[in-house]
Amino acid sequence: MSTESFKAILEKTQRVEGMTTPFSIAVIDALLSFQKKQKITGHILEFGVYKGKSAILLREHLGINESLVLVDIEKYIDDSTLQLLGPETKFILGASKDLKISAINFESLIKKIRFLHIDSSHAYRTTIDELRLTESVLSPDGILCMDDFTNLNYSQILPALYKYLYTEKTDLTVFLVTNEKAYLCRRAYFDLYANYVLREIVAEVAQSAHQPMAIARTDMDIEYAAFYLRPKLEDESSEFYGKNIYGDMYINASPRDMLFAIPRKFKWRLFSS
Repeated sequence: MSTESFKAILEKTQRVEGMTTPFSIAVIDALLSFQKKQKITGHILEFGVYKGKSAILLREHLGINESLVLVDIEKYIDDSTLQLLGPETKFILGASKDLKISAINFESLIKKIRFLHIDSSHAYRTTIDELRLTESVLSPDGILCMDDFTNLNYSQILPALYKYLYTEKTDLTVFLVTNEKAYLCRRAYFDLYANYVLREIVAEVAQSAHQPMAIARTDMDIEYAAFYLRPKLEDESSEFYGKNIYGDMYINASPRDMLFAIPRKFKWRLFSS
């Protein structure tokens, strides 16, 4: 999205009360714009709407025949804001677990959600249940965005997410984290999104946020290889954290690429040990 277009969206969101920061708005905008470039289509779903700050951003990225579905246990959002969001937006009063029995045709959402934003109760069991629901509705090339990922007022989100990822049958994996949110995709699309993070997102978010950005990755394992995106520190000269030490982490987005680059004799030692 152009700088002027993003500025207009940011101004719209700033008129509505809410906790979504300009930084997160810039990151989500960049990811949704990337989906558009990749011709990734589908509906957008949000659990936890409050007054609609993030919904305004999500609505701006709807394409033809796409809908925005908003779910909340309370109707904090004003009718005027809902009207602004247009007929493509559907508000459901209820909990995320009630989505299957809501007025909306749930069957139309199965594997059709390209972006899902979870910002509801953050309760441990609710988070796990919402991850299970994600399996049903997220498209093969979709993104799951989890709010308050590193907000330790909601420390239960971290164990809930990783319990789910490593103890249940799932193909979800984290490709990006920030100080505010975690972004997941299906493993088959990790390379697509991780390459975008490695090669493009730093410059794009920096342009939107008007602040230099950096990414960090200090380990690269087949089970976890996510990037961390944050504002660049004053004494940092590179957009890659610790590049003199962790330089290999910024060559390839996929840990499989790194594995293939290992000489055969070392691969044999790795798997035979």
